[in-house]
Amino acid sequence: MVKKRVNFSLQTKIMGLIAALLILVIGLLTVTFAVQQTKEGRKQSEQLAVQTAKTISYMPPVKELFQKKRGHKGEAQEVIEQMKEQTGAYTIYVLNEKGEIKIASEKRGQTKLTRSRKILFGGSHISETKNDGRMVIRGSAPIIQEQSGYSKVIGSVSVDFLLNETEQRIKENVRKLSFMAVLVLLIGFAGAAALAKSIRKDTLGLEPQEIASLYRERNAMLRAIKEGIIATNREGVVTMMNVSAAEMLRLPEPVVNRPIDDILPGAGIMSVLQQRQMLLNQEVCVNDQVFILNTKMMLQNGQTYGIVVSFRQKTELKRLIDTLTEVQKYSEDLRAQTHEFSNKLYVILGLLELGEYEAAIDLIKEEYAIQNEQHDILFKNI
Repeated sequence: MVKKRVNFSLQTKIMGLIAALLILVIGLLTVTFAVQQTKEGRKQSEQLAVQTAKTISYMPPVKELFQKKRGHKGEAQEVIEQMKEQTGAYTIYVLNEKGEIKIASEKRGQTKLTRSRKILFGGSHISETKNDGRMVIRGSAPIIQEQSGYSKVIGSVSVDFLLNETEQRIKENVRKLSFMAVLVLLIGFAGAAALAKSIRKDTLGLEPQEIASLYRERNAMLRAIKEGIIATNREGVVTMMNVSAAEMLRLPEPVVNRPIDDILPGAGIMSVLQQRQMLLNQEVCVNDQVFILNTKMMLQNGQTYGIVVSFRQKTELKRLIDTLTEVQKYSEDLRAQTHEFSNKLYVILGLLELGEYEAAIDLIKEEYAIQNEQHDILFKNI
């Protein structure tokens, strides 16, 4: 069983192709941006947590917290509360050298945090952990005190940022990007529709397979036509010429992209094209040959797109006229001969009805002898 082939319209093909490309490109860009935003968002949160922890660790009220009695925490508490509000941190902890919470931006149930070995050796640390059952990004920095020419870690600062808030910001950015992607996709669809409509208008509403069929049919007809056919654009430049035209004009092959006046000099085709006139059975002389020429303007919606010139040799036309004259004369001779033969048949019929059999026989023999004599003269002398 032969499967029926599905032919999609040109507009459907163009819109489908552009839509597929837009979806592919925009999808890849969106995914790439989302992955990049996720990495950048986490990286920024980690950097902000570490930088905030370092900044707090250098502040004098925090360092003085380890040099004075427990009754002087107000100033340090005010500092970390202010930093929490400015940075949007979830919680800020100030820890002593044992990891015990000395002060915090908010009261928590826990009194001690696990610290990395990097803190003990004066380095900063970034980790992802849980705080009150919620995942946080924690940045930690040591509080260093200079004593007698050497540095000593006397405590540390930990700053927590909620991981879901970071992810929420990333999702918001991705959502905005998705909205822009959909907008670009809709604009692309509109552009594809406009492009397809413009192309369809240029092709006069014909589909590619219809154009291909017309092209094959045109070539077949041009080869079958014995008359010379030349088509030009509105500037008078030859765009098409069939083989018969090239043979009549004694050209090695059909030529294009040349002015029509170079091909048919003296025919005045350009003036006919400019004046939008028509020539009917006009005699023109080209290269010592006489042609009978006709023209037809190519018009659409009142606009001129070119001209079609058809021509044939006058000698060939004269030969056709002579042949037609001979056929007409032969037909008249046959008509006269038929009339004469009918008269003789009537004479023979009359003789037979009168009983003049001998006279009828003599008439037949006489006619037969005359026909033989004429045939002998014709075949022997001509």
